[in-house]
Amino acid sequence: VSESVASVAPAADAVRDEVSSWVAARAGEAVAVRGEAAAVLMERLRMGTECVAAARLIGLPADADTELAVQQQFGAEIGQLFVGVHRMATMQGLQRGAGPSATASPATPAQQAQQTEALRKMLLAMVDDIRVVLLKLAERLVSLRSVALSTEARRNDSAQAEAREVMEVFAPLANRLGVWQLKWELEDLSLRLLEPHQYHSIARYLDETRIEREAYIDTTKALLRDALAGAGIDCEISGRSKHIYSIY
Repeated sequence: VSESVASVAPAADAVRDEVSSWVAARAGEAVAVRGEAAAVLMERLRMGTECVAAARLIGLPADADTELAVQQQFGAEIGQLFVGVHRMATMQGLQRGAGPSATASPATPAQQAQQTEALRKMLLAMVDDIRVVLLKLAERLVSLRSVALSTEARRNDSAQAEAREVMEVFAPLANRLGVWQLKWELEDLSLRLLEPHQYHSIARYLDETRIEREAYIDTTKALLRDALAGAGIDCEISGRSKHIYSIY
């Protein structure tokens, strides 16, 4: 087993270097950096070499020439993941275009909720490989991070629309898939763009009370661990503070 594991790491490193160099040469260093950020997210989720490689392609244009080049350069599996992510984007666009026309009566909150839920179900149903959804979540998270860091971008209507779509569609998808590592950051960054005053108010409070909250969590974990050990249950206990959006 140790020999097998040792042989996988160099192979993964070789794929990483090849994809990163190829993306930088084809689309520029900025796109490669964005893909690297998405790849880190996939590595943390332990999604495997092919999925991590496909994440490094995020940011490349969704055209037939690029899709063909990806498949020829990196093989069918990585190529299919790349194409799948862009198909999800296409379906989003079609769904937006199928929304109410300018002359139609505005949708009620209940109707909007039904439309959003239909979109989430459609996006899940249309993919044959759940890794495509995880890659799309990573793409949205990397994009939100970039917008949140830019003072000018945060003022744009497009940034507000992106944050609202993430909050209504992609954060619930992450929740449905149980990907908490992505869900909480998608929600927090969306809130930062949509409700900046409330976001920063909660963030200041959390920073001021961080030591007390961490001490409470550690104490509670110790009590639970001792109680379970006394009952003959061997387990690992973890705890974390609530994130900003969940408090909001």
